[in-house]
Amino acid sequence: EQIGEVQKLHPHELQNLLKKVCTFLSSKSWETRIAAGQAVEAIARNVKKWQPVYQPKHGEENGSSHASLETIADLLSFETFNINKVLAHGTPLLSSTGDEFALENDPDYQKMSFQERASFHRQQLQEQLGLVSQGKVFSTGLETFIDDSDLEVSPDVAGHLSSSGRQLQQQHIQKQEVVGVSGLGLSAREKNKAKRKAKLFARRTSRDTDQEKGEGEPPTKKPKTTSVVVEQAGQSDKVVIDHIPDTDSVFEETDDWPFFGFCEEMFNNLFSPIWEVRHGAATALREVIRLHGDTAGITCHTSPGEYAAENQRWLVDAVIRLLCVFALDKFADFVSDQVVAPVRATCAQVLGVVVKLMSQGNVGRVVELLLVLAREGQWEVRHASLMGTQHLLAARTDLFGSYLPHLWPSIIQGLKDVDDDVRSVAATALVPVADQLHIIMASEVTQLVHILWDSLLNLDDLSSSTNSIVDLLCTLLSSTSPTSSQVTVGSGWSELVPRLWPFLSHAIGSVRSSCLRAVLTLLQ
Repeated sequence: EQIGEVQKLHPHELQNLLKKVCTFLSSKSWETRIAAGQAVEAIARNVKKWQPVYQPKHGEENGSSHASLETIADLLSFETFNINKVLAHGTPLLSSTGDEFALENDPDYQKMSFQERASFHRQQLQEQLGLVSQGKVFSTGLETFIDDSDLEVSPDVAGHLSSSGRQLQQQHIQKQEVVGVSGLGLSAREKNKAKRKAKLFARRTSRDTDQEKGEGEPPTKKPKTTSVVVEQAGQSDKVVIDHIPDTDSVFEETDDWPFFGFCEEMFNNLFSPIWEVRHGAATALREVIRLHGDTAGITCHTSPGEYAAENQRWLVDAVIRLLCVFALDKFADFVSDQVVAPVRATCAQVLGVVVKLMSQGNVGRVVELLLVLAREGQWEVRHASLMGTQHLLAARTDLFGSYLPHLWPSIIQGLKDVDDDVRSVAATALVPVADQLHIIMASEVTQLVHILWDSLLNLDDLSSSTNSIVDLLCTLLSSTSPTSSQVTVGSGWSELVPRLWPFLSHAIGSVRSSCLRAVLTLLQ
């Protein structure tokens, strides 16, 4: 919050603040990256909406503005993108580069003695700290740290030193003259006249020196300010006027979207070999696009009539990069009995934010690419595809009827997947839309309920999908649709209901709660 206040009071420091936060987005600490993401949110929340003043480019006829061919060529588009090539030839994104484990398999390292290994690691540490230069493995590199060339004075520096020396010499001579004049038998008026002459000469010399230093440098541009009346406590009659930076003038001094450079760097970091860097970048993108994504891609050379088209081009480029991360990211960790994929999960959240701003046609193209990923043989890719499906359905509730029938086969296949984590995400994806399934997919609800009841036979305390499947089943049973209850009654209570008993003593409280709600729903 304090960083946000800094941005609010000093809008011209936006890029400096984002640059400082970037360092913490790549931290090894989870808490630091989350805090950095919150700082980005606070900064973005205090940045005014991008409303550039239209400035036609030179040479444009009738003042019409068209995006340059170079800008369009730099953006990815659905027409030229092929997800299958990314899957076939892309470099997998793992936990790290693996450099920290390379020594264990190095034959030269294995032959080193204990003392040699200690020296080797000491040398590596010094190089990482920047204390020595690159050189041989066991060389300190300090022999060449400073040589004779470092002590040579260049002609420019020598000229500057000689000029400064002459000025100091003239000032010294003038000072001596003043001292000498003071010692002569002159009148008081003559002494004061000599002192004024010496001060005038010193002031002129100082002004000439400042002009030489500033020669060739652009004049510093002071930020515009606006006057505001500061409220006083109590019933004071004083009126205090303060000058604060004018936020409107910030847009007059830039041509591009304020977050253009920052987002470009974050999108590049999405493909870093280090997972912490990818996670931090996705966290920052989620906050920026959520608050300012509706003006992304717009420049001062974009006419108001082309705002929507340019914004959609930028959003398409963003969503394609996120889909590439879905295809390439293979990092996953396990906490208790649940798989944790922080990069894919956060990128799925970013995808949900992006598709919320996209046109219906572009959302349809995203659905097509998610279906391609859902058919991939690697479980990480299927896992990421269903995560994207989950956030897409949650973000675009207005398009349930249009795209849920297309996504339905991949979700059902996910519920039958051999990987338990994929089944968990598939069940979670349907929970937000469970109340409307009997309206949109009335003929398919029966199949879904049968799959969920049969899944209970293969679940145990160690299955990561237990919570999601029981929760979805409970939601369907408690919905207003009579279909799920008819399926339960038609199949026989004595056969289906006992499948819930083992989960009443489950270690996870949410599983026990969902199971109890399911039993109460059946009793009603």
